[in-house]
Amino acid sequence: MSDDDPDLGLTSEIAFDRLIHEAKSSIAEWYSVHVVNKLKPDAHRPNKVCTFSHYFCTRTFLFIRISLIFLIVGSVDIENRITFSTSAVYILLLLYTILLEVWQNRIRSTAFQQKYRKAFEVILDLEKSKPTEFKYSPKSLEAVTDDVAVCQSCFRDGRVVEVPRIMLVIGDVIIFRPGQVSWKREKAYTQMELFQVAPCNCETFDGRVLAEGDRLNWDIKTDKKSGFVQPLEAVYARVTCYPIKNHLEVALSADDNPLQFDYQLQYMIHKVFEHYVIPIALVFSILGTIVRFCYSDDENLFGTRFVFAVPSLTVLPLLILQLPLLLHFVKFMNNREVAKFLELPEDFESCKDLVSILSSITGTSFIDKKGILSCVHPSIEKVVFATNQADESGTLGIHLEVMNLSSDQEPSINSKGYPSSKWNLSMDDPNWQRYLPNLLPLSYNLLLNSCQQSEPFHRFLDHLSVVSRKVPRTIATANRRCMCQLPSLLGFTSKSLENFQGSPKILGFYKKQPGEAPLPGLTKHRTPIEMAFCTIHDDAKSLHSHLACQGTANLVVDVSLEFFLILKKINFISQACTHIWNGSDVIPMSKRLKSSVKDFYLRHSMTGHCLAISYRPCFSKLASSVDGKFIEVPLNQENPKIETALPRSHSNESFDEADYTKTVRTASSAIDQYFTGHILCGLVVLHYEPIPKSVTVIEKLDQICVRPVYFSKENELRSRVFAEKLGIEAGWNCHISLAEEDAAPTRKTDVAHEQFVKQKPAKSKLWKRIALSESNLEFLDCESLIRGSPSLRKMSMISAKMGPIPNIARLPTGVQNVRPHLEEVDNVPLLVGLFTDSTTAAVEEMVEIMQENGEVVMVVGSCRNPSNTTLYSKANVSICVEDVQESACRLLDPTGEDSFVTSNVMQISSKLIELATDFRLDHSKLLKIPSLIVSARHRMSSFRHSLLFLLFSSLMYSVSLLMSTFFFLPIIFTHSQTMMTSFIHIPLLFLGTLFTNFEPKSKIIRIAPKNSSEIPKVEKMKAVTQFICQFVPSAIYINLLFLFLLMSNSNLMCAFSDISCLFNTDGTDGSQPKLEFNETRIGQDSLSTETIRHIMGLQLTVIYCVLSSCFVYGLSSLWYEFPIKCLLWDASVLICLVTQIGYSFLRGVQLSHLFSLLPLSFLIIWISFVAIVNELIKKQRIRQFTREQRRTKFEFDTKLGMNSPY
Repeated sequence: MSDDDPDLGLTSEIAFDRLIHEAKSSIAEWYSVHVVNKLKPDAHRPNKVCTFSHYFCTRTFLFIRISLIFLIVGSVDIENRITFSTSAVYILLLLYTILLEVWQNRIRSTAFQQKYRKAFEVILDLEKSKPTEFKYSPKSLEAVTDDVAVCQSCFRDGRVVEVPRIMLVIGDVIIFRPGQVSWKREKAYTQMELFQVAPCNCETFDGRVLAEGDRLNWDIKTDKKSGFVQPLEAVYARVTCYPIKNHLEVALSADDNPLQFDYQLQYMIHKVFEHYVIPIALVFSILGTIVRFCYSDDENLFGTRFVFAVPSLTVLPLLILQLPLLLHFVKFMNNREVAKFLELPEDFESCKDLVSILSSITGTSFIDKKGILSCVHPSIEKVVFATNQADESGTLGIHLEVMNLSSDQEPSINSKGYPSSKWNLSMDDPNWQRYLPNLLPLSYNLLLNSCQQSEPFHRFLDHLSVVSRKVPRTIATANRRCMCQLPSLLGFTSKSLENFQGSPKILGFYKKQPGEAPLPGLTKHRTPIEMAFCTIHDDAKSLHSHLACQGTANLVVDVSLEFFLILKKINFISQACTHIWNGSDVIPMSKRLKSSVKDFYLRHSMTGHCLAISYRPCFSKLASSVDGKFIEVPLNQENPKIETALPRSHSNESFDEADYTKTVRTASSAIDQYFTGHILCGLVVLHYEPIPKSVTVIEKLDQICVRPVYFSKENELRSRVFAEKLGIEAGWNCHISLAEEDAAPTRKTDVAHEQFVKQKPAKSKLWKRIALSESNLEFLDCESLIRGSPSLRKMSMISAKMGPIPNIARLPTGVQNVRPHLEEVDNVPLLVGLFTDSTTAAVEEMVEIMQENGEVVMVVGSCRNPSNTTLYSKANVSICVEDVQESACRLLDPTGEDSFVTSNVMQISSKLIELATDFRLDHSKLLKIPSLIVSARHRMSSFRHSLLFLLFSSLMYSVSLLMSTFFFLPIIFTHSQTMMTSFIHIPLLFLGTLFTNFEPKSKIIRIAPKNSSEIPKVEKMKAVTQFICQFVPSAIYINLLFLFLLMSNSNLMCAFSDISCLFNTDGTDGSQPKLEFNETRIGQDSLSTETIRHIMGLQLTVIYCVLSSCFVYGLSSLWYEFPIKCLLWDASVLICLVTQIGYSFLRGVQLSHLFSLLPLSFLIIWISFVAIVNELIKKQRIRQFTREQRRTKFEFDTKLGMNSPY
């Protein structure tokens, strides 16, 4: 079936319309189930600990309503007459509490509605901006064995394109590549299972119905006549489901987890205040009121119905009716600060308090590598070639020279205005041109066998992915990548291919050689299956052809130590390279050179991609019928005797005419003609280079004690190499493999392979080293081959490799063993920064384990990987990042149609995946994340201090009222003062101390503690001590000063009276009242009780302002950060003082009396004392904080466990 068939599949417009319609239907169905009909009651049931833990419970609402009813009843004057203005205010408050309860009960539904509205707006926006032309992404070079496939090959508009999996719709015709595995794997499959798993519900063209996860077997066929292996063909199927539906269900149903701040707030509000403080205050107030009522007379408010209001007036400040609104206002402002900091859209909104979560982050999990942490394509890191120049020691002779190269990222803007990320290749050796003759053949080979042959290599790689599942400990890897930069660096251009005519012919060789036996310290290590990808170009000026070969050194060079030991007895190894280019001549490969090449390959194939580059002139023609087919090199392939010289390819005298007219039609002749007598040009090592910005991000995260964790899908060695480049420690106890251990085999074939891998069969030595056919593959003793291999011997001319580390720390292997290790051994698995062999399911379980053990996890991944949806929903906060854009060929500017830059289909997919995350960022903004966490910690530190001030101030007000009750004083604060202080002054000062600069100027590093529901006893004692030392003395001072002023401005008989002192008012018409013998006076005028109450109100307001100054910069001394620098606090203080003075003035109190000299003198002395106490308490707090942070930093940097050898 052709790749271009106009009758297959859907058009892009129809598929897009179906996608939008299904997305709308799925969102509407979800909204109907969760919000309208509430068919899932668990979705609306409040969590045990709500997100902010500030919802008032039934007990609190009971206290509030009873208190307000009694306040309404007690709203009377001295003559026991109802005060309508005060009663009206309390009635409005009662209505407010009813609305507050309704709003609280609907707040969870409101969060669902916000998610629904956001998702629906995104879908509507996509529908309005429907593109007129749909541009798709280029085909991926990754092996189909990866579980990170972003796109699915699919027919759209009559051609095969790469469609994001999330955008598949019913009716799409998808193409199952050979060996493709599911993008949502539910279990680990054994090596012997050859299948393809359906990515979604579909039906093949032959009528087979495949559900998600169903297996599709493959049968490798070999032509009996020619011996060539037929390339596996893809399978076509029609999609019968919508992946977008499951994605939206997971994204919309995600819920956030409570944090330590939520537990602390819940404990303070719902336990301390509701269970202890409010009931105790109410009981004591009732007792005091009863006693006062029994001893009251007609000249005291306690003799009126005001007695009903006293307990409620005492409890009212403790109820903090405005707390839910304050916290939601803070959440709104915090999210706006985050949006402004990250330059998010103005309409950005979130159900979460992002500042609260970001401030609690203890670990950051990076779940995607390419385009997020590293470049999209691997870069050339080393080039190895033979030379006869003097080495470092000055010794002359043929040896291998290793030349290091560097790839540097150069961000730029291309011609179309898109941000481009170009990687420039350069030699580390400034005198590299002296090796130009050695490098030219290698570069010419890379030019002949370049990324222009990516499509045939795709088919070969798909075929190898199926074969590798049949061969123990092997895997198909895309180690052949774009290396066009090296020929360009050496001066080659596109004109260099003018000497060749026609399209190249393709041949693929592979060998079912089992992988190396696992070395100590490695888990399920698999080596690349032996393969060689060859292109044959016809020469334009002669009759012969040029074969350019790239493949594994084991097959291209194919030499082992045992070969030389038994060469005289039997020659069984297929030997491709017999000669090597040394820069001036083609010479035979010596035993030492072959050992060096093999050793270098074994070292670097474990930690990266290593390719052997060889060349051969060809004098026979390849039949067109076998072009593009594959050849399996037998394990027992015999090889002719090694030639010491090659025929001269530039002369026609050495060959008969039959040599040029001979056509290769069989696999055996192809091996003889095309896979022998190769000239080794060199080896190339490719590695993924980390993006410099990503390295900086990880470094900054580590500095602020946020553990960067990298979940790698590669093996341990490759992961460790890349992690070290990133700056993540990957030492002896710093990485864990999440690979599941293989189960014990049960079938005969499995037992045979198990015997081959781990046991030594009782056969002769010669028999153990020879495999006559695939049927007795199990009897090869691979371990003995490895022990004798030169790869275990140190060679000075080769750079050191990253070797396996024995599991000294005895860390668990496999995600299923992590929990038992944490429970029974130590917590080292929570301290490591690298997890290898990760699958999506394993990463999801690891995130849950981290959260169960007190970690607050931020997940950072690609916005193009649909497999991350569940991970995003599990994380405390999730960020999807736009991948760094890079074209398929690094010599091209990433502006073509095959680039991600112009793929509007991928942009649509990114917006859909973004619905599962908290926000999406460009890669350039990833550097802001560490600074954002620091700012969030600073804001939350201010939030905690401000919240303590709010609670302590309210408690201090109630304590002052209780003292005046028990001291038999007139009520110190009346209704109006209580309302103004509780609903205006304290909230304003709370906001003023909270909203300091979002980005802190101080260099204080605040380390987030573990997420724990338990409140340490030390923290409780610190809070109690702080309240007693800072606030209780001011409450005592207020009552003592009130008593002093009462006694100083009235006779002893009316000292405790409300009415008699009102008659002792200031003289009228300038007359001065006469004084009795026992009467004292401040100045010349006597003050009334009402005036004294206003004086005490002003004193209380000033004291609150001074006390709040200690909470503005809670961890900075007064001399380093003066509170007056905070403009919002200055404004709140000014508003509090103006409203208090204005209130007194409106009530008829003269300002001269309000600012009487004696009370003002007492106030100045007291606030000086309060300021000194504040500073001493703050210094003590700073010392404790510094001590705690040092201990936390030490624990963060320590990874020693129970099995540490140190």
